[in-house]
Amino acid sequence: MGGDLNVADDVINSVNGSSPQPFAVTLNEVCRNQYNHMFSSLTPYYGRFEVTVPGACKNGQDYGIAVLVRTAQYTFHNAWTLPGGYEQRKMVCIRTADTGGGSQPLIACSTHIDYHSEVISPTEILALNA
Repeated sequence: MGGDLNVADDVINSVNGSSPQPFAVTLNEVCRNQYNHMFSSLTPYYGRFEVTVPGACKNGQDYGIAVLVRTAQYTFHNAWTLPGGYEQRKMVCIRTADTGGGSQPLIACSTHIDYHSEVISPTEILALNA
């Protein structure tokens, strides 16, 4: 939660160094400045950052989750707040026009489950299945 861009650069190098490059990249425990850096550096990736805890990064940036896809043909699908936990948890999804070879558009999602509780984690997982 520090907002260090070295971590973002590691992600950028990993994605750019992959062959083939992944169609979707999901991120959790990311600061907005890290997401913005990755978003501007990873082309042709597009995506969405979803705030889970405003201003919680050490550098004062918003803290959250994100999803990036390797296409400009996407729309924001939805974001859901998950129940319980010691910090707000969410799931965010974007819908692409790309079918990935199938018959339906691909929907890419990112979430961050609370592993601190044996009660909350199952509740969050049930909410994701709804």
